[in-house]
Amino acid sequence: MQRRLFTEAERIKIARLCLHEKRTMKSLAEEFGVFFAICLILIYLSVFLHFITIATDSEDRFYKLLAYGFSMTFIFQVFLSVGGVTKFIPSTGVTLPLISYGGSSVVSTLIIFAIMQGIFVLTYRIDVQEEGEEYVERRAEAADSRYQPEKTVRGFLRRNR
Repeated sequence: MQRRLFTEAERIKIARLCLHEKRTMKSLAEEFGVFFAICLILIYLSVFLHFITIATDSEDRFYKLLAYGFSMTFIFQVFLSVGGVTKFIPSTGVTLPLISYGGSSVVSTLIIFAIMQGIFVLTYRIDVQEEGEEYVERRAEAADSRYQPEKTVRGFLRRNR
């Protein structure tokens, strides 16, 4: 007989600890270990860096400022939550994005993600439309000496016309 990942009692305990407390990070670190907590913080940092990259690459000033604002809001919320749990700053009761219990927090975080995805699509779609086939040709010419176009799909198609 295989053992399930968590028994019913363990799931109830985790739900009680994680969902109804303001110290979600502390509960997760206790239940799953410090490695899990560090990985979660690294995921939040990578999302923040991706948001900053989108903001930096955006050419329209409105979208750039909107992306910078949302990225700072996101990382500030993470900082307040994790900093309050670790006693680095006074606890303010801000929820951990997409983890803590709270409907409005989850909805607002998902709205931030949706708007950032829209800015991402607008930013990188314009680059592709403007450059098109010329961009692909320039990339092929600028590649290093190991690039062999006859071994690519495009080279194969050109050779067999």
